Amino acid sequence: MCVIDPAVASALEALAAGKSIGPHPLKVTRVKLNESIRTCMILYAGKLDSKKHAQLITLLAGATTLTVGDAEDFAVRGGMIGLFVDGGRMRFAVNREAVLRTRITLSSQLLNYAKLVRNGP
Repeated sequence: MCVIDPAVASALEALAAGKSIGPHPLKVTRVKLNESIRTCMILYAGKLDSKKHAQLITLLAGATTLTVGDAEDFAVRGGMIGLFVDGGRMRFAVNREAVLRTRITLSSQLLNYAKLVRNGP
């Protein structure tokens, strides 16, 4: 998992230490917003301004990187999964159009819990 936000990276590094998914060890990598993000399987982008968000979408065009962010309209602006708080609860929005442009498949169970959004104008 690649992370742009240093504070979030630190927290995730502590959580991932010594853990694995099947035979694959969990690894958190701190990255900058450049071509290197195309090698990420999952990218947590955090809060990006509109200019950096547009740069992220351009850099990842055609890549199979699952993008997650917590900007209010992350998914509407072309990110795949946007985290948000609703009524004091953490929720998530999924932009199926963004996901469908990749070879990533999200489970129907996950989609049942998501708020589905489309790209904005």
